[in-house]
Order: sequence, then structure tokens, then C-alpha cells
Amino acid sequence: MGLPAYCYTRAAQVMSGQRRRGPAHQNTFAFRHNPKSKKTERILASPIEGLCHRCHEKVEWRKKYRKYKPLSAPATCTGCHTKSVRAAYHQICDPCAEKRAVCAGCAEPKSIVKKTGAAAEKDVEEKRRALERDIKGLHLRKQRKILREFDRSGGDMDVEGAMEAVGSDLDDDEIGDSDDKEYDEDSERE
Repeated sequence: MGLPAYCYTRAAQVMSGQRRRGPAHQNTFAFRHNPKSKKTERILASPIEGLCHRCHEKVEWRKKYRKYKPLSAPATCTGCHTKSVRAAYHQICDPCAEKRAVCAGCAEPKSIVKKTGAAAEKDVEEKRRALERDIKGLHLRKQRKILREFDRSGGDMDVEGAMEAVGSDLDDDEIGDSDDKEYDEDSERE
């Protein structure tokens, strides 16, 4: 004796694994927000800083699907209890989060994702300009090598770090000599 037919509702079928078809309604195209909207432009340009990887992904998803709602007024920080939280979906203000070394979104001690968006690009450009100023007196080949190292690091290197990364090559004049030797050997063969 089995169960009567009225016991096999859709929920019961899904739970027991008997129902094997796809969802009744599927999206035919992905969501696209209005690209010419000024509000969307402002939302997408706002940086996401001081969050752990999970909170960062949540805010990115909200921005992507137009669910992000910026703060209209500063919110109260749960650390210092002042109205100093200026970013949406943050619980703690930036100074408190840095002091406690926690995520500003979930207030848990997790590794923080680097700056993103326009603020991060601006920082990288400033570092690159400072590096270019400092290496201006070097040979062009050495300048390019330092800039390549800087680009490989993704802009994380500071001026001193980039100089140290290729420092052994900068002090030696053998690089220029080895190129001259190869040139001299080629000219002798002819």
C-alpha cells in the first residue's frame, strides 16, 4: 500500500526527488540597467572599500543588478556610536574598522579586499607618476624594466619596492657591456 495521490503535492515531489523538470519560467535575457541613468552612473562610480571578500561580492551584486541604495545621510557606527558611516552596507566607520582590523560590513576579522574603482585607479596612476619622476635619470632600458615590474605587481609596489625589485640590475653596468660585447662579436664575424 502506497500513499494516496493527494499526498504527492509539488513540494513533496520536489523534496523526494521525483520531479525532474526545470523551472516553469526562465529569464530569456540577463538584467540590464539603464546605462544612461545619472543615478546608475553615480552608483557604479562609488568605490567599495574596507570590506571582506564576501561583503565586497554582495555590494558588487547589488550594483550590478541595480539593488544598491546609497545612503542619503550618514549612518551610526556600531563601534564609536557616532554618525560617521558614509558608505552604504557598512556597519562600522573606516577609522574604527582600521583600528580593530575588521571588515566594515560584517565587523568580523577577515582579510580586506583592496580598493576598487576610480579611487584605486587614481592611486595607481599617482604611484606610477611618482615612480616615473624618480627614475627619470636612468637609462631608458632600466626605466622600462622598472615600469614593467611595477605593472606586474598591479600597482601594489611603491617607488622603493620597484627600485629594489630590479636593484641588482640597476647597480651593475654589465648589462650595457654584455650588449656591446655581442655587438662587437657580430661586427667581427662580418
